[in-house]
Amino acid sequence: MTPDHPTVRPGTRWQHHSGRYYRVMLVTNLHSDQPEKFPLMVTYMDEQQRTWSRPLVDFVQKMTPVGG
Repeated sequence: MTPDHPTVRPGTRWQHHSGRYYRVMLVTNLHSDQPEKFPLMVTYMDEQQRTWSRPLVDFVQKMTPVGG
């Protein structure tokens, strides 16, 4: 869970604007004292067990939370 985006937390399910579903695995750099150098990052996995990581700001622009 992050202060700016409390719904982005491990285990939550999201849908990309393309229609594909993903599950958040990790949110990293929560304790960074240099956020401009080490921004909050989201690591997420698709239904085929492939993983990606992107900045939290980009993640919430492309994804919508879904139940389950």
